[in-house]
Amino acid sequence: MNPFVQIQNVKKTFKTGKGEYTALRDINLSVSQGEFVAFIGHSGCGKSTLLNMIAGLYPPSEGKVIVDSREIKGPGSDRAMVFQNYALLPWLSVSENVFQAVDSVYEKNMTKEAKRELSNKFIEMVGLGKHKDKLPGQLSGGMKQRCAIARAFATKPDVLLLDEPFGALDALTKGALHDELLEIWNESAVGGRKQTIFMVTHDIDEAIYLCDRIVVFTNGPAATIGEVIEVPIPRPRDKRLISSLTAYTEIKARLIDLLTVGSLGSQKKHRDADSKTVRVGFMPLTDCAPLVMAKELELDHKYGFKLEIAKDSSWMSVRDKLITGELDAAHCLWSLPMSIAAGVTEPKGTQLPIAMTLSANGQGITLSAENFPIGFGDLKALKNAVSLLKAKRGEPLTFAATYAGGTHDVWLRTLMNAAGVPKDDYKVITIPPPQMVLNLQMGQIDGFCAGEPWNGLAAERGAGWTFMASQDLWPDHPEKALVVSPAFLEERRDVLKSLMKALLEACLWLDDPKNLSRAAQKLALPQYVGASYEVIKGRLEGDYNLGGSAGTKTYTDYKTAFSKGGAINAPRVHYAEWFFAQFANLGFELPADFDAHKAASELVLGELYREVALEMIEDGKEIALVEEAQLLSLPFEAMHSAPILETVR
Repeated sequence: MNPFVQIQNVKKTFKTGKGEYTALRDINLSVSQGEFVAFIGHSGCGKSTLLNMIAGLYPPSEGKVIVDSREIKGPGSDRAMVFQNYALLPWLSVSENVFQAVDSVYEKNMTKEAKRELSNKFIEMVGLGKHKDKLPGQLSGGMKQRCAIARAFATKPDVLLLDEPFGALDALTKGALHDELLEIWNESAVGGRKQTIFMVTHDIDEAIYLCDRIVVFTNGPAATIGEVIEVPIPRPRDKRLISSLTAYTEIKARLIDLLTVGSLGSQKKHRDADSKTVRVGFMPLTDCAPLVMAKELELDHKYGFKLEIAKDSSWMSVRDKLITGELDAAHCLWSLPMSIAAGVTEPKGTQLPIAMTLSANGQGITLSAENFPIGFGDLKALKNAVSLLKAKRGEPLTFAATYAGGTHDVWLRTLMNAAGVPKDDYKVITIPPPQMVLNLQMGQIDGFCAGEPWNGLAAERGAGWTFMASQDLWPDHPEKALVVSPAFLEERRDVLKSLMKALLEACLWLDDPKNLSRAAQKLALPQYVGASYEVIKGRLEGDYNLGGSAGTKTYTDYKTAFSKGGAINAPRVHYAEWFFAQFANLGFELPADFDAHKAASELVLGELYREVALEMIEDGKEIALVEEAQLLSLPFEAMHSAPILETVR
């Protein structure tokens, strides 16, 4: 199913007296016909800017907006907008305000009598029949907005855009207009296509009551989509009962967390050098388990500090908060610090040190179930399928990864290189992990590489199937790391060591298969990953329902791993050097004078990890120590080998 509205890789910048201002970046969203979608976020996050781009009032600086398979180049009668300030013509009556809009759209396609009848129909629907001859100055605020809504609906647009339409109204009037809006929206489906609605709002209750999905924006400038929350409450909804529903309570709590105390609403906090509070960010992925379990097992108390964990919206946001010091540390893509240091992504040359490895394996490459009827790991078939699809469409295929130069980007491009897929046959865009499945379902992407549980959820929902797990590319590859802010490392080294001990103990706890069920239960909670317990547990334990007709696959030696007795957790200079080399192999441009060994040695805190591990060994913990020197002597083939890749070398 093709989406009705597609927003693809949109960026919007404005020129100011102080230089270029980036309002929005990396906006990707697909919406079905007849959906009601809310945009919510703090002031200045670009909600109205995006609405104006859908309306055609602003052109995107990069990317494109597509409505009904047509790229938006300007305003059109297929889209109508309702503003907070009503935007009525003050010299025209209610009737004439609505009629003028209808007349402009149906100038040659409808008689004057039919236009008047259509105008009056919607005036009656919003309860203004007795006031249709009044001027706007004679109306209350609620009546003016009713007129604006009638005017918009009367033109029968395919897309209705509401920019805080109820923000200036009292609660009673607002509530009445909510119900009238829904009634008219449902009416629009009778005898034609149901209208698609986008609404900017700051009202959480309003968004939950009215909408099918709520798009939460990160803080501006350079805002992006932080999270998309589905509202699975059946329609029609009863305002008197909705607040008692579990789904309502959970959605509202999540939105409050995102917009206030959570990652989207948090502000930089100054922490003194002797502070024992540590703020650590994470993304909603199964491999955030060490951080979650350190919190749930109260290992922070054991090691004498207070752990605050903050669920985040994108790896770009995690990166920025580490750089500014808003986060002390984060569960992070292993190669993200290399990507920045090598100038693959901004801010080029910035250092974010790696204190330890948190996990290995457990990522996946998911393909569209509809477009890729091929066998598991069949690289030749993958190459042929991509080539055929590109020839059929006349344009490259679109795949998604979670961060340019991040591990998922590297695994995806490495797979395509191994399969011999020409670089011109595909492109890779950036989408946050929780948005992958929906984008695949909507047909906006052909496949993606991301962490679990999103590959498992794609298989469960029939949107895609797991073509390959990352451990099929490189068994026990480094995946997530504890990445720290430079200030935290410099100013509170002892507290960082305590954090590392707590996380190392959590990783050792996760080694025990008997603990995985409990870990999955915790991860499934809304404040953490917020996804299916069964899917999380299955892939944690190595039992993969691949999806589609691919069947199942069991991983025993190389499933998601968090410690393996400590062997995984040492941060290794050799791994950092490998990522730098692979960036070059994959076509990323590195500075001509870039010293990979020097950069890797500065980023990887091997001595600090060894210090922590030795202290824990002295306290009775059984932790394997692998010397860096042993790893430096390993050839590439020994470090990066898998049966599937060996067949194409």
